[in-house]
Amino acid sequence: MVPAGSKWRVLAAKRWGAKRTVEEAHVVYYVFQRLFDEARTQSGKALARQEWSKIRPELIKLMGLRPDADPVKVLGVPKAFQ
Repeated sequence: MVPAGSKWRVLAAKRWGAKRTVEEAHVVYYVFQRLFDEARTQSGKALARQEWSKIRPELIKLMGLRPDADPVKVLGVPKAFQ
C-alpha cells in the first residue's frame, strides 16, 4: 500500500487527484481510516486494527508528520472528499 507505484497510491493519483507523495499518502490514509473505522464485527475490527497499525506509521512518514499526529486534524479532509 505504501511503496511508490502501489495500487492504492496510483488510485489516489488517478481517481482522487493526488499530485504529490504527501497528497497520495493523505488520501490513502483517509480512505483506509474510514474503512477501518466502519468495520462492524468484532473480528472485522480486530483485523482492521491489526492492518491499520502496520500501514498508519508508514503513511504518517510519507506525509512528513510526527508519529503521534492526526493527519485529518493537521491537513484536513483531502479535497476529493470534501
